Amino acid sequence: MENIGLLMEYEDILLGKRKDFSAGYIGQGTSSQDISQILRYAFEKLLHWSPEDVRDYASPGLIRKLHLERIVNKIDFPSGLNPKTDMFYIACFLYPKQIRFSREKLAMQVYQKVIDGKLQKYPKNFFLSADGELNAQICLRYAINQNLYVNSIRELYEFFSDSDKALSWLKSINLQVPCRLIYEYPIDMLHSCLPASQKDELMYHMGKYHASLKKYKKEKANADKNKRKRNKT
Repeated sequence: MENIGLLMEYEDILLGKRKDFSAGYIGQGTSSQDISQILRYAFEKLLHWSPEDVRDYASPGLIRKLHLERIVNKIDFPSGLNPKTDMFYIACFLYPKQIRFSREKLAMQVYQKVIDGKLQKYPKNFFLSADGELNAQICLRYAINQNLYVNSIRELYEFFSDSDKALSWLKSINLQVPCRLIYEYPIDMLHSCLPASQKDELMYHMGKYHASLKKYKKEKANADKNKRKRNKT
């Protein structure tokens, strides 16, 4: 159902009769339906654009001319996209069935930019947002396919069972941080990223036991060492 009052305010803004939307229409509680309605009105009724046109031709300059900056700022852009420049996502937001958004493609593009040095660091909350774990899984799958040479899934589990070795490798490919942020052990990260057809529950639990036992022995050795130091003093 159309929000006629909202559309009338937008028309008044376009005609120069008012400077901005009222807080009653565009505020903290603005619904995605109202956002879509204004954007669809601008692109479909005023510009006569198709979903593909919105994807290919929407730009920051156009959004300013159409007085839609405040509206676009209400869209929840995925982590990894810049809300001020990646205007193609407006089409994904408005027409999800026609314009597909690939989370996997975006995550791989961001990761490759970090690897290539085009990005100094990952976008804010890239691994901490609602899609953070999915981003980590996508990046790890991509990194394994590109940079880790093993002959079998068994070898892969064995490699990640050695937490020190796995963390060292993850650091070399810029994925140590998400591993430490999200997972208890590197093997947890590996197991979560594998498709169901490649998961090996037995190897996973054996590997996790090995990793936890090694951690326990290391912590016990450090505790005993510190205790001996205290006794000497």
